[in-house]
Amino acid sequence: MIFALVPPDHGAAIPALADSSSAAGMIGSILVIAVVVLIIVGGYFAQKKRAEQLMRFAQAKGLTYEKRNDAWANMDWGYPFGAGRAQKARHVMTGHLNGRPVVTFAHEYTTGSGDDRRTVHTMVTAIQIPRAFPKLEVGLEGITGRFARKLGFKDIELESEAFNRKYKIQCDNRKFAYDVLHPRFMEWMTAIDSNGFTIAGPYVVIHRTGRLKEQEIDANFAYISAVIEHMPGFVWANAR
Repeated sequence: MIFALVPPDHGAAIPALADSSSAAGMIGSILVIAVVVLIIVGGYFAQKKRAEQLMRFAQAKGLTYEKRNDAWANMDWGYPFGAGRAQKARHVMTGHLNGRPVVTFAHEYTTGSGDDRRTVHTMVTAIQIPRAFPKLEVGLEGITGRFARKLGFKDIELESEAFNRKYKIQCDNRKFAYDVLHPRFMEWMTAIDSNGFTIAGPYVVIHRTGRLKEQEIDANFAYISAVIEHMPGFVWANAR
């Protein structure tokens, strides 16, 4: 048997070694995707757990729970309603307290875009009353005050200078504002360091910056009930 040496074919393709930088880049991309998936899945289960927790809380309080109902996000209740875009109402709890319809929920709206995109969270609580009144907004400077002035509302000055320095009052019906915010009412609000309130039609509403906190719900309802009790009797008699 004769063996012949075959010279190497210099034109033949040489197998390429794997590019380590490309492999590292692929692994990095896979890790990024995996992290994103974990965040999404983790967020979903966290939201699900939170919804179940709040549902149990609402049931214990005799309230009805809805995970989301954006009809409540579009109420004409002053700030934060009408601010930003993509308004949402999450974790909506409705029911009755001392015969009055009540609601509390987590309000959200979005501002900015891209890297400047931001979601603003507010806890909203309201009690429905048997009369419809003109809109009256009483809020601290920097929250209701600036927002209302952007919409063209002017501040109302009351008898108490201390109250005027602390609060901004907006109301189209100045007489109604003066009637509601009588001296004892202003003294009470100042004494408890109140953040204010809004009367809008047949609702008395308050909002608190931040996410919904179930441990604050009872106190919020109690505060609104106290606001209602401080409204003088002749105001109710003159209401439609």
